[in-house]
Amino acid sequence: MTATAIPTNPPGHPMIRRTCTRCGRALTSARSVALGRGPVCDRKARLAAQVVEAKPEQVAKALELLADGAVETLRPGRVWLVVASNGVDRYRTAPMACTCPAAVRGRRCYHEVAVSLLAA
Repeated sequence: MTATAIPTNPPGHPMIRRTCTRCGRALTSARSVALGRGPVCDRKARLAAQVVEAKPEQVAKALELLADGAVETLRPGRVWLVVASNGVDRYRTAPMACTCPAAVRGRRCYHEVAVSLLAA
């Protein structure tokens, strides 16, 4: 595997940012420097952008789930167990997948929105 050189500032050009715009940590790869954030912060930013695409009703339900403590971690940062709106059923949920009927039919559900907020 060959290392990629980190870009430098050509004379007369603006300063290239070498710290993450989200967390302030030093960026070590050329890709991260080009993006302006590291891989973890990039993933979190993409997940947060997906929440913005959710319907307002889904965001409200997701926030209610989080406030009620209806989200339990199964695999930290990856999979959660989310209580259904009936209070009985539980769904395995990741930021981009859920076992609820809506998600199985290919729709974005509020369970995914809730765990996206946790993962971000």
